[in-house]
Amino acid sequence: MIILPHAVDLSFNKRPYITYIVIALCLGIYYLQAGNEEEINRQANVYCKSINDEGDSLDKLASSMDYCVGTIKAIHEREAHNALAKIKQSIIQNNIETNYSAEQIDEIITKLRMHLERFKQQAPASITGSMMHFPDELNPIPMITSALAHASWEHVIFNLIFFIAFAPAIEIIINNKFKYVVLLVSLSIVTSLSYAISVLISGGEPIPSLGLSGVVTGIIGMSAYLMPQARIKVFVWFFVLVKVFYIPAWILAVWYIGWDTWEMFSSDDYGGINVISHVSGGFAGYLLGYLWFKNRKKEIQDELADEIESQQEERNSFSSAAIYSGGRRELKNRQQQKEFKKADDEYMATLHRYVRSNKDSDAIVLMLHDYELQSQSPIIFEQLFERVRLWGDSVTSLCLGRLVINLLIENKKHSRALLFVEQCQAISNEFVLAHPNQVLLLAKISQASQQYQVAYLLVRDARERYGEYINYAQCVLIEIDLMINYLDKKDEAKALVKEQISIEGNPIKKELILLSGENI
Repeated sequence: MIILPHAVDLSFNKRPYITYIVIALCLGIYYLQAGNEEEINRQANVYCKSINDEGDSLDKLASSMDYCVGTIKAIHEREAHNALAKIKQSIIQNNIETNYSAEQIDEIITKLRMHLERFKQQAPASITGSMMHFPDELNPIPMITSALAHASWEHVIFNLIFFIAFAPAIEIIINNKFKYVVLLVSLSIVTSLSYAISVLISGGEPIPSLGLSGVVTGIIGMSAYLMPQARIKVFVWFFVLVKVFYIPAWILAVWYIGWDTWEMFSSDDYGGINVISHVSGGFAGYLLGYLWFKNRKKEIQDELADEIESQQEERNSFSSAAIYSGGRRELKNRQQQKEFKKADDEYMATLHRYVRSNKDSDAIVLMLHDYELQSQSPIIFEQLFERVRLWGDSVTSLCLGRLVINLLIENKKHSRALLFVEQCQAISNEFVLAHPNQVLLLAKISQASQQYQVAYLLVRDARERYGEYINYAQCVLIEIDLMINYLDKKDEAKALVKEQISIEGNPIKKELILLSGENI
């Protein structure tokens, strides 16, 4: 049975660009590795054929073609990591049968060094050797670069399948690119150090390591802490049967990390897999989640709870044809389904015609025809909003977005409402909400979640956009705070502060003076 995670069953209005960069780096680097290794292998075969001579028993490379190719490649790859010294040590430790003298061992190593120097003149430097991490060398650079290099196409592809399943959601909910990069680097170093310590304690052979798997299990561990109830879409192969399941992140974390932990304690042979890095990465990811994000965990959980509920509604909802044609809940037979599909096509064709011909008032009347029935589930209008946006920016899409935001706020889904605020602001910077009392609510939530541009566009020019019904003083304070501390608009903030201080009887004059004195 094969179990492969596919993606977190959540919808985000952001792109995980750092994750995309890591994926591109892994693929690009291994593409270079593969070409580099192919050339080294070709040169090794050419070189070994040129020196093949079984007459000298101390010239190990000349006496065996197969041994020559494998050894010269290994020495060339690990030249900077005392490869010859390790070979000499191995010969000394296993010298019972051959019974070489010290002089003969020195001559063997001298001949190997000679061949290496000659081979270096015709073969390119090893990319893999320069990036891999050797556990007996505490160098932080290869601890990081080794995570981006891999041993084979299968290795990189399977690592990236797991990385793509979990990492995008983690990057988005952390909502801080710098902290996400620090997380990835920290996991690389922690897993490499853990492997180095385990080799030092056990006295085992210091086999070099490559691959993103330690970082991947770290991301899985953090998923178990930050989004334990988020459902992961998983493909399961059992012989020829393929089935899709939605499994909570914490269960998958227990399965993957727990399996490696059991393997680590129950077996001495890991089949070439660095389970030490897997296990240390998984626990490190969970611990870093606790140390770095415990103060934001409840906020993140609230955001995810809204999103998880929304995705559950979407999976359980009936076809869009039934929804848009009047909100009917059941399709009793194929004939009804065809009728609903026809009605939906006619509905969308009419709506499209209104929008494209700028008949926005007609489009809005059409959309609100069954509002009382459909407003019980905001997802109906969310789906319609996505479809209308495909036709280009329009007044209709702004009105529909305003309606969706209002319904989500009524259902206490504030974080999800912000996703649609951001989309509407992308259509027009002058976008206004349906009710002035929603402005401060969403501005404070977006500011707390570090969506500073969204918060700024909500409170900017509040009086001109919302009139006397808005709490203008509070909007101004938030606007100035954002411009000074987060948006690098200090000159504009200074001008606004002076304008507000000059207003006779301004109730926030003291706050403005304090703010301008400390920050401008």
